[in-house]
Amino acid sequence: MKKLKRMLLIHWHNYEKELISFDMINFLTGKTAAGKSTIIDALQLVLLGDTTGSFFNKAANQKSARTLKSYLFGEMGDDGDAGFRYMRNGRFTSYVALEFEDTEKKSLFTTGIVCDCYKDQSFDYKWFILHSQGFPESLFVDPQTRTPYDIPGLRTFLSRTFGRKKGLYEFYETNKRYQEVTLGKFGQIKSKYRTLLRKAVPFSPIADIEKFITESICDVKNNIDVEQMQSDIRQYKSLEEDARQIQERIACLKEIQSISQSYEREKEKYQQQKFIVIRAQLEEQLEQERACMAQIQEKEQLIRSNLEAMSALREENLRLKRELEKLEDEFQGSDIVRREKDLKHRIQELDSQIQGIRAALQEALAQTNSYGKQWAVQLEKARNAGFVPSGDYGSLMEQMAALTEDQIWDFPFGEAAGQMEHLRRELEEYRTELKKRGEQLKESRQELEATIRNLKNGIKPFPPQVQALKRLLEEELFRLHKKAVDVSVLADLLEIRNPRWRNAIEGYLDQQKFYLLVPEEYYGDALAIYDRQKKEQKIWDAGLVDIGKLRRNFSKKPMEGSLAEEIETDHPDARLYADYLLGGVIKCEQVLELNRHKTAITDSCMLYKGFVSRKLNPARYASPFIGRRSMELLLEQKQAELETQNRLYEEVLGCHRVIAQAAVTGILSDYEAARHQEAVGRRQEREELSKTRTQVQQEYDSLDFLYLDRMRRQIEELKGTLSQKEQSWHSLDKENTRCQTQLEGLKSKDLPEIIGQITKVRNQIQQEFDQAWIQETGEPRFAEVQGQQGDYSQSLRERFFSAMRQTEISRDRLRSQRTRKRSDYNSQYKMPYDIELESNQYFDKELEELDQIRLPEYLEKIRDSKQKAYDQFRDDFIAKIKSNIEAVTQQLEELNDSLKKSVFGTDRYRFVKSPRPEYRNYYDMIMDPLLMDTGGWNIASQSFNQKYQKEIDELFQLLIFNETNVTAERRAEYEKSIRKFTDYKTYLVFDLIVTDEQGNEQRLSRTLLKKSGGETQIPFYIALLASFSQVCRIRNRSQNNTIRVIILDEAFSKMDGERIQESIHLLRRFGLQAIFSAPPDKIPDIAPLVDRNIAVYKDSRHSFTRYFDPKQIEELVEA
Repeated sequence: MKKLKRMLLIHWHNYEKELISFDMINFLTGKTAAGKSTIIDALQLVLLGDTTGSFFNKAANQKSARTLKSYLFGEMGDDGDAGFRYMRNGRFTSYVALEFEDTEKKSLFTTGIVCDCYKDQSFDYKWFILHSQGFPESLFVDPQTRTPYDIPGLRTFLSRTFGRKKGLYEFYETNKRYQEVTLGKFGQIKSKYRTLLRKAVPFSPIADIEKFITESICDVKNNIDVEQMQSDIRQYKSLEEDARQIQERIACLKEIQSISQSYEREKEKYQQQKFIVIRAQLEEQLEQERACMAQIQEKEQLIRSNLEAMSALREENLRLKRELEKLEDEFQGSDIVRREKDLKHRIQELDSQIQGIRAALQEALAQTNSYGKQWAVQLEKARNAGFVPSGDYGSLMEQMAALTEDQIWDFPFGEAAGQMEHLRRELEEYRTELKKRGEQLKESRQELEATIRNLKNGIKPFPPQVQALKRLLEEELFRLHKKAVDVSVLADLLEIRNPRWRNAIEGYLDQQKFYLLVPEEYYGDALAIYDRQKKEQKIWDAGLVDIGKLRRNFSKKPMEGSLAEEIETDHPDARLYADYLLGGVIKCEQVLELNRHKTAITDSCMLYKGFVSRKLNPARYASPFIGRRSMELLLEQKQAELETQNRLYEEVLGCHRVIAQAAVTGILSDYEAARHQEAVGRRQEREELSKTRTQVQQEYDSLDFLYLDRMRRQIEELKGTLSQKEQSWHSLDKENTRCQTQLEGLKSKDLPEIIGQITKVRNQIQQEFDQAWIQETGEPRFAEVQGQQGDYSQSLRERFFSAMRQTEISRDRLRSQRTRKRSDYNSQYKMPYDIELESNQYFDKELEELDQIRLPEYLEKIRDSKQKAYDQFRDDFIAKIKSNIEAVTQQLEELNDSLKKSVFGTDRYRFVKSPRPEYRNYYDMIMDPLLMDTGGWNIASQSFNQKYQKEIDELFQLLIFNETNVTAERRAEYEKSIRKFTDYKTYLVFDLIVTDEQGNEQRLSRTLLKKSGGETQIPFYIALLASFSQVCRIRNRSQNNTIRVIILDEAFSKMDGERIQESIHLLRRFGLQAIFSAPPDKIPDIAPLVDRNIAVYKDSRHSFTRYFDPKQIEELVEA
């Protein structure tokens, strides 16, 4: 075996130079912080070959912050902002080295690390091995300087000692290289030894038995490489995807072909319908030509007939005109006719004059009534708004509103205009007064609002001179003394105990409550400031209390029952002055009691003083100022006043609006009054005009109108006949003109246009349709549908035009659909075909090639690739997972074989594994006994596929990853899934079975959390020893020349003495070299059982070790 003999520590934390010897079972003990863990961390450093220090002091603290640097420099603590304090701050070199004995070869070798440390807390290190040499006699210390060799010095020393012989010693730059070499040096052991050592040192109880077994016990590498299998699966899936794409292309091409065939049918249908429409249009135009010729003949015949009738009417009209002229001459020469015209004209003139006078009177009456009604309303509103007129304007308005046509003749328009003007001036004056009142109320409201804001901010509305003096004294006293001096208003320093006496106190003190108080020592300065600034600042009537003199001259206590009893204050100066002012004023319940005292007052503010009784002016106490409560009372008072002022302001505004509206109401002007008065003055003129009009009408009525009526009837009848004849002639003339215009239009426009359209349609038919197609298809089809036209109300062209449009839409839709599908095909599959080409030949050719040639080829490739992927899945995935499961099964069997010979107390231990329930189906497939039997099933066999098709497909999907442009999170999930399902542990459940002497079994995974600390340490301990025994190949006699070192820090902490003894005996049976630490209280249980006891001590700064005999136990414990 490779037995650890000695360890050398130089400049390692508290150890300056320490040489420690070891035997097979070594017990390391000492008080807390003596340095036990420092030794164990040094052992780990060299055995693990890891300078990161992640394992340091893990038994004491899983989150330990110890580092290699802290051990080298001797970290002592943290000085806050100054950083860490260290034992060693200069240039020095540290060593941690282990000396081993190869008991078979009877030789020694040394492994270790040398670190050169510098003043700036940086360091360099080198690993080294002396392959056939133990510690040198000098223990790496230069005898001349008595300091350890630095790295260059060590190289020189070794070169000088061993000469130029190669292989006797080596230096290593990296952890990895040192770890590789030492695994061979330790007996060609596996790296699992170091994994077990890391777990053994903290000696932590098992928290997860399954994790412990798979990570610490089982030594099976998860060596499944799925890249080739993934590649084969991807190729198989890629071929499937290619075949699917070809099938998609075939489906697209077939769809294009189907659409193209439908398009060709619709195109031929449209051709026939279009021919029928054009041919029917030609038939309609030929019919129009025949109809146009018939109209021309009809119009010419009508014009000739009308000309003959017009000639006869012209002769008749000449005769009637001569007869009419004769009658009109006779009528105009009559005297009666002339007299009738004169009288009629005179009546019209008189009616016009009378109507003018009547209109002026109606206007005057209407305007007067309107003014009266408007002002009656406005005057009533104005009175309600507080307006008091100087005269009885209401009667005038009522008279004007009720004025009738009979009363208008005597109405005084001028006087009424004057009164209305006077009324308007009175309203304007009242409106001005309301405006002034509104401004007063507005200012009052603003003042109240400012006072309320100040009260809410804790500012009382003290008299301006008081506020001015207070500010002045505060500023000047601060400037003079460079400190804030209290300048207080008396009212702010007092509180009134009983609200009943508030008015009496407020009223009695009156202005005295506003007096200012300053501390006695500042009174002189304050008085000088007041006197100096009174004129400039215009401050007067503000009182300044000489509290010092008052204190010296006034010591009288307040009289019993005085107002002073109602005053509360913590301010001594305020108390003194209040007692002085109010201490002699006695409170009385009744006024008749007042004259019993020199000065007395009632709560109703009746004061008796100087032999005089009087009622205090309520203005003195209307606004409370004394005490904190005064702020609330004053605020309530001011808010109530503000509400009153707001209400008054709104009322004034409302009245102002009413008066303003009344003031702008229209009045009867002087001009209107004069004009109406003038109209009333024409009363006599109107009566005379009416009388004249009656006379003229009587004369007009006396004329003989029988003769005139008879003459008029004859003239009118003759005019009517003549007019009728002329209208008939004009009607015929208009009809001929219209017919001539129509005839010219038919000959010069309609007929040529029809002939042109016929020619155009014939040419269109020749151009758009093949002559052979016309003869074979077009004309026969037209003749067929023309013969069926009798069944339809629509014309043949209209009927087929509608059908043609529907066919055209369907044809164009199919063409667009075909073009779109072609474009999609070209875009999706990167093809260059012309998508607008009428023929579908290229797409049809592509369809034939894909459907008949390429798809069958891909299907054949898919079958071959699928078989290859299945073979790879079997060989590189299932077979290797099965191999790993079988390997871990064998390891557990070997461990169990070792554990059969190791009984702990009355319990035996056995590792077990079983299929994980959630993946049992995968496990059954992987471990199927016939899977690899060449004469039976294999993964490609039909029967195996049928049995495990679901599992194979699921694993295929888990192992393949064809997505592109995926997120890092999605790729990480895939990688995690790969790691999971290629790990044999995924398919297994591990546990440790504990069997007692009665044969009862318990699974540790189920009882772990229910057991005590000692009980959970035991399984860990047994499993750990078994694992070390296996890794170190102790039972393999031909290969057991290996290291046997196991380190346990704070070992057996949760075990009792009996279990500790069993544990140490078990260590011996396993043949392991153990170094374990425990506190001094475990010495009685451990020391007698081990081969070497090492005690760790620490003085003020340094640690050191001593060996002790179990007989010295009491002495050590007491120390």
